[in-house]
Order: sequence, then structure tokens, then C-alpha cells
Amino acid sequence: MVFAWWRRAARSARRQAPVATGSADLYAAAARTYKNYLDQGRLPSEHPWIVHLETRSLCNSKCAFCAAAANNPDRPTDALMPEALLDKIFEDLRAIGYANRLSFYNNNEPFLDKRIFDIVARARHKVPGAYLEIKSNGTTLTLDKVVRIFDAGLDALYINDYVTDGQPTASIEALRVQLAKTQRFRGQYTQGRYTGQRISIATRGLVDILNTRAGTAPNRTTLQAPLQVPCFRPFEMMTVNPNGIVSVCSDDVYFNAAMGNLNERSLLQIWNSERWQEMRRQLLAGNRKRYPDTCRDCDNCDPKTDLMIQAGVPFPRKSLITRLSDAARRSVLAAQDARH
Repeated sequence: MVFAWWRRAARSARRQAPVATGSADLYAAAARTYKNYLDQGRLPSEHPWIVHLETRSLCNSKCAFCAAAANNPDRPTDALMPEALLDKIFEDLRAIGYANRLSFYNNNEPFLDKRIFDIVARARHKVPGAYLEIKSNGTTLTLDKVVRIFDAGLDALYINDYVTDGQPTASIEALRVQLAKTQRFRGQYTQGRYTGQRISIATRGLVDILNTRAGTAPNRTTLQAPLQVPCFRPFEMMTVNPNGIVSVCSDDVYFNAAMGNLNERSLLQIWNSERWQEMRRQLLAGNRKRYPDTCRDCDNCDPKTDLMIQAGVPFPRKSLITRLSDAARRSVLAAQDARH
């Protein structure tokens, strides 16, 4: 059983890597907690903690690690989400009193959809309790657009500036300077620092090698064998493409792990479907090879620790919470290598 393997991995790592040990312990604790929910016919959350809406499946960046990159001939076909489907999704969310993250991005550039300002405004009106967020590469952003999108009702904007030389793009650096002069986006100055900023800007590598992105990353390092460790993504999120197809993970660029279509069923019906429940059971047991088009070639081992806290997962080491994202993949892959 995967739980027994995690216990052995934790014991074997205890003398050599305290951080890795904590990660293994946490995975075992999370797996037990989530399994208890399934055994009781329940879920940690009655609805997704994160809903990713891809309103237009187009990106203008050329990231080497992403199959949706503009220079990838096999990228998903450009499509726009119909207005009627958008309204239907917002109504589904309103009906369940949705008050978690509603993200207007997946593997696309949200601002290439010219309707994005109106879409955010409609979401703010229809789903007032949702936390509305956008992740952008920033190439088309100006201060005016930033002001407009927040006026529409956005809660948070994450800008990833993808570069090859480590130096910020001139236009994004200029935007950073403008934002720093704007109290609205600078945040509240408390005890010697600003807090509550609604915009983050990160400089990232255009050709970095990241995870395999469910086996779709063009520059991925190929796994020798499927990982036999739990994945918690099916408990955490829902992704929706412009055609209404629903998947369980943002790494599933091509929506191969389709769970249903929002044109035909409600969001909650798909979330609670037997097909999705079966995938949760399989991936909780570490059976990634069961899904050859996605999970078999995936090395994603970064659970959402804030969501685990809400689910009641007991953290073996509280000090690991802020470091888990980096530590988890190292411990999992190291333990996996030790088994072969």
C-alpha cells in the first residue's frame, strides 16, 4: 500500500534529510485524511477550492516548458468561451455560494481576450464572494489596463515576466515603477513594511526546465517510470476550457482527463461525479499509471498546503508549511529513485 511505503520512506529519510522526512510524513498524513473523507462518502470540500476558467485558449509567450506556447505547432486550437457558457458558469457558482478562488487563467494569456474586463465585472456581480485572480505574462499590460481590471472587481494580479537573460523586460519594469508610486497597489504600510499588496511581479526564465506538466512540457525530463505517490489535485481544483470541457488539473494542457462538459451538466454534478471520484481514489493510492495520457508522465508533487489546512490535515512539522513546495518534489523523487 502507498501509505506503508510513505511510512518506510519517512523512516529511511529521518537520519539524512529532515525536510524530506517532514514532506513524506505530511504526504502520508494528507493521504490518510483524504482517504477518510472518501471512505465516508464525502469530500474535503463540497466544491472546488480553485476554478480555472480559460476564456480564450491562446498565449503569446514562447515558454520552453509549456505546450501552449505560441511557437509550439501542437498548441491547443484558439477558441473563445461563448457568452452563454460564461453566464451559465457564473450562475452555477452563484447557486452554491462560491467563495473561493476563481482564476481567469490556465495555460493562456488572459488579456488576449478583449472581453476580460467585462468578464471580471460580471463575475464580481454574479459571484460576489469569490476571490477573483489573473495570472499574466504582462506583455500587453499598461497602468491603464491594470486600473481597469481592478475597477472591474479583480482581487489579485500575478505578473510573470519571462526572460532569457535574467533581466526584467523594460515595459514591465516601467510598469513596476508606476505601480510603486500608486498607493492603491502599494498596499498598507505597517510596522516598517508594506502589506496586502494585490499585485506581484516575478522575473522568470523563458527556457527553464520545470515539471513535466503531465508529460506535455516540450523541454521536460522524461520519467523512467510513473511516480507511485499520491496526487491531491483532483481534490483541489477544476479547470475549464473555452468549450466547457472540465479537467482536474492545470497541468492537463489538452484536457485529456476530461470529467464532463459544463454545457451539459452543472459544475457541482461534474465535481461529484463517479468518474471524478474514481480518479480521486486512484491518484490518492498513487496509481498514476492508470491515466496514460496525463498522470502517468506527471511529476507534480506540490500539494496546496493552505487547502490541506482547511481539510484538517495534521501537519507533522509546522515549520515545513512555507518550504513544502520546494521540499516535496525533492523528497518524492529521491525516495522514488531509492526504490529502483
